Amino acid sequence: MKGKYDVVVIGAGVAGLATAALASHAGKKVLVFEKESGTGGSCLTIERAGFKFDLGLSSIPGYSGGVVRDFLGKIRADLTLIPIEPIDHLIFPEITLEIPSDIDQLITLLSNNFPEESNNLRRFFKVLLEIRNELASEVNRRELIGMYKGFTFEQMLTSFFNDLWLKRILGGQWHLVGLPPGQVSALAMCNILGEPLRFGLGLPAGGIGSFASSILKSFKDSGGQIRFDSEVTEIITEDGRAVGVRTDSGEEVSAPVVVSCIDARKTFFNLVKEKIHSNYLDKLKELKVSKPVFQMHLGLTPDANMREVKNGIYLFEESNTWVRISSPTKWDNSLAPPKHHVIKATVPILDEEPIADWDGWKDLMAQRTLQSLQGLIPNLKDNIVTTFVETPSENETRTGNSSGAAFGWALTPDQYGDERLSQVTPIKNLYLAGHWSAPGAGLADVIRSARAVAKFIVS
Repeated sequence: MKGKYDVVVIGAGVAGLATAALASHAGKKVLVFEKESGTGGSCLTIERAGFKFDLGLSSIPGYSGGVVRDFLGKIRADLTLIPIEPIDHLIFPEITLEIPSDIDQLITLLSNNFPEESNNLRRFFKVLLEIRNELASEVNRRELIGMYKGFTFEQMLTSFFNDLWLKRILGGQWHLVGLPPGQVSALAMCNILGEPLRFGLGLPAGGIGSFASSILKSFKDSGGQIRFDSEVTEIITEDGRAVGVRTDSGEEVSAPVVVSCIDARKTFFNLVKEKIHSNYLDKLKELKVSKPVFQMHLGLTPDANMREVKNGIYLFEESNTWVRISSPTKWDNSLAPPKHHVIKATVPILDEEPIADWDGWKDLMAQRTLQSLQGLIPNLKDNIVTTFVETPSENETRTGNSSGAAFGWALTPDQYGDERLSQVTPIKNLYLAGHWSAPGAGLADVIRSARAVAKFIVS
């Protein structure tokens, strides 16, 4: 084998780039392999007809601080964030709620609508932020984590509140974790909600791709190397230890440490050829992957009537459809030609039945999503310049995530935190980083995963 490196990283999504950057800044010689022609994974910005569309995420939790901001500071990444305020809306047929980044304002707003729950609201958000702090801490603080470890978010809400409407509102941002409150881990939800409620929400100038690009630049500036259009086809092992990788071109690269940031099943069933203990493989087969999403991106003319469009989660009663709608050009006009608009609609797919005809399904979903958007933008169809749609099948092709899973493993109570796959694997010096390993999904958890793996590498 040639090209001796200290670390080889598979995948240049955020987990791969973050792990590589942290290890490289600590003095390790690091090489990243990426099968696509650019970075990003779930933080990719594409351009169509002068419009920039974010595939996956659009914003970063923690405008003024927090896990992601601390990481960017540690690697000295240069990224401009535009503050988003309010951070979200919940738009139900019966009520529209604005969610400010100031948690005291949010508590006051909710208390005015639910005065009998005022004290409970203060207790709840105090616990939510304390759970977020315990999860984010590198010190072993686990009192509340242990208390709510087995809870769904619905069970947690019920332990604080009686009002059904308030519980529905507080659970309304479940899109951020891919499962309804009755199924999703309370810890995962507290983590996802707590970061922006404490530190705000930021939009990377120029699109979410600039976030990945800023990490890549920092990585390269520290001496790291990356190879695009180069897919790892085998993790080479000797006597139960990772010693390098083989690529689709037949090249072999040696390294005493390998980090896989791609789908965990594909890592062990496709890339690792050495026999692994059956208990580990059985667990891989039993774990449930998260649900995928359908994404539609529209570039609109200046004449599109955007007055009724709010950035948030909509429940369209006539079709019983939940849709997250955002228009990032409200904050960053560089994402479109002058005075034009970008619309992004994300629909969670909770169906259990496999989809046989993806082309037909894609057309049907596009039609339904356009109908929902037409209710907000009356002259929508006459003002569409360009459209881009990504189905779960297309997402799997691009990212390698099984079935287009948006969050790696499903964020259920039995698959979050310590219950998720460890970053340490049965193959010595082969590590996992990202949303297919502990602690969970979402940018903060992915950075925490990368941070943990980098510590293993450096030590």
